[in-house]
Amino acid sequence: MSGISRLRLVGFRRYEDATFSFEPGTTFLEGENNAGKTSVFYAIEYALFGRARTTLSATELIRPKAKGVGVELCFVGRDGASYRLQRAHLRPPGSRTRLTGHFTLWVTDPGPEPTERYLLSSDFEDQETTLQLVLQKALGVTRRGWDLAVHLEQGRVPDILDGDPKLDIVLGVSASVLVEEELRGMALEREKAANELPALEASLAHLTSEREARTARLVSLGETRAELQRQLSDVEARTSELDAQLAALAPARAAAQALEEAERALASASTECARAVERRDAQGDGTTLGAAVRQAEADVVSSEERRRALEERKKPLRQAVRDAQARQGDVDGRLTRARGLSEVCETCGQRVDPDHVHALIPALEQERATATAALDAALAEEAALEAELSAAQAALEQARVAAHRAEEAARRHADADAEVERATAELQSAEQALSTARVEARAQVDAPDDELLAALRARYEAERDRLREARVRLVADADHARQRVDELEEEEARVTDDLRRIDREHAATETKAYGLRADAVLAARLRVLAKGFKQVQQDLREQATAAMAERTLSIHRHLSGDDQELKDVVIDPKRYVVEVTPRDLGRRVPAGQAQGGGHRLLLGLAARLALAEQVGPVPFVLLDEPTYGLDARRRASLLERITELGVTEQMLLITHHDVGAAGAKVVRVVRDGATSRVEER
Repeated sequence: MSGISRLRLVGFRRYEDATFSFEPGTTFLEGENNAGKTSVFYAIEYALFGRARTTLSATELIRPKAKGVGVELCFVGRDGASYRLQRAHLRPPGSRTRLTGHFTLWVTDPGPEPTERYLLSSDFEDQETTLQLVLQKALGVTRRGWDLAVHLEQGRVPDILDGDPKLDIVLGVSASVLVEEELRGMALEREKAANELPALEASLAHLTSEREARTARLVSLGETRAELQRQLSDVEARTSELDAQLAALAPARAAAQALEEAERALASASTECARAVERRDAQGDGTTLGAAVRQAEADVVSSEERRRALEERKKPLRQAVRDAQARQGDVDGRLTRARGLSEVCETCGQRVDPDHVHALIPALEQERATATAALDAALAEEAALEAELSAAQAALEQARVAAHRAEEAARRHADADAEVERATAELQSAEQALSTARVEARAQVDAPDDELLAALRARYEAERDRLREARVRLVADADHARQRVDELEEEEARVTDDLRRIDREHAATETKAYGLRADAVLAARLRVLAKGFKQVQQDLREQATAAMAERTLSIHRHLSGDDQELKDVVIDPKRYVVEVTPRDLGRRVPAGQAQGGGHRLLLGLAARLALAEQVGPVPFVLLDEPTYGLDARRRASLLERITELGVTEQMLLITHHDVGAAGAKVVRVVRDGATSRVEER
């Protein structure tokens, strides 16, 4: 059986931490005024929808000085599964006013081994809309259904007698209303669009006329261009013929060019040959230049031999100088030591004979003078040899320069002699070429040698100029024809672009016109459908209100215990206003105006419970003080009859009177100062 099994409130209004247990059937929540009974219903609503009523925010539900508010709701869904829903709003650290909301939903599937599993949680980024869809599927309760048929608030139960537009939504009529309005709007939109159809038809006719004109122009341009192409082909053929005739003049032109080049080459070769001979003669006699080269080479060899001989003399002389320098150094050392000796030898410590030392110094001085004289003689001889060697090197360099100059002169003479031979050969070749060119020229024209070139040129140039003039005229005709063809092609391209544009516009306009024609047909059909849905609304309202009215009368008779008070109950299908026919009045009147407070309460309660059956079956109904304003006898009787209705599997009923009913569970709510707690009995 579906319904609520347990409810826990933590930091919720006056509840610090309280747990309520519920069972199928009727449960009475009793207690004194302001004990916290209504907070229990608000806690159920907060758990399911995240808020209580439309005026109580999470901040207003939190217990003073508490860090947050939380509710855990355990219930059995219509699918037989057990659900556990936790919802809380907590203050972040350091915040006094801001609250952060969280929810988590678990489910335990029915079976031999039930295991609770996680289903949804805001901590894993599941959305509130997803939670509402799951809860609506599990309980069959929507937000509007909750306000009208599940949570019957104190003092607001009779309000349903005056009608409520939200019943359209609860009873499923709104869908038909929305469809009817949508259909009418769609029909109106398409009717407005279809007003453009005459203008589009006129535009289509204009575009068709333009397309025909452009097509005719395109055909005319194509014919003109084809004629010009034919003329251009004729001109090109005639031009090719002239080019062939010009090509036939090529042998004459080649002969003239060859003859002219041969005469020019012969004149150039004659001049160059004379200049080569002149340059060779300016270099001198070849025999004399050869003898000068040989003499210069002999002088170089003689100078090199003399320098080598002097180099050979330099080596022993240099050794003699080194020996003389060594001898002089040795004598200078001994003389210096002898002069510096004292009575005792500084080296060996022996006593020195002064007489011997004095006798030794003159001999050493004499030996030093002899060594110095020998060194000076060797140095003088070496200097003389160096001077002679320098003179020999200078003579060698002069001989080499003279030999190089003689060789250069001989080489230049040889080059000039070779150039003379080459120029002579070229002169002979030019004479042969001129002879050949004259033979070829005489094949084109008969004239003496001195007039041959002029006659050949005159014949060639006259024929060439005639052909060129004719070709220029043909080229001009061809250029004019090509220009005209280009102009026609450009115009064809423009006309083709215009035709494509017109085709696109025609296709787009035709498509739009086709759509508007379809819109006009669809608008008529939508109007018919809208009328049909209008009738569906009326039928739905009439069926729902008739069933509700019949059940309201039945429940009212059960609750009042009087079958004769009301003859019938009718609910207006347009405004959902409840009308009754009291037997003592004999005519139908609005229930909200014709009855007193107690009667309004009973009839309103009957209408609410009938609505719960109509939209349900709902798993539970919450009644807040349904006996408000009734005397003790009627309260007890009404509560007893409410438990007997069987409108829903579970009913939670709040009363501040110490009353009960057979078979009903009683939960007492007690207030201790600022805290509320629960007592079950």
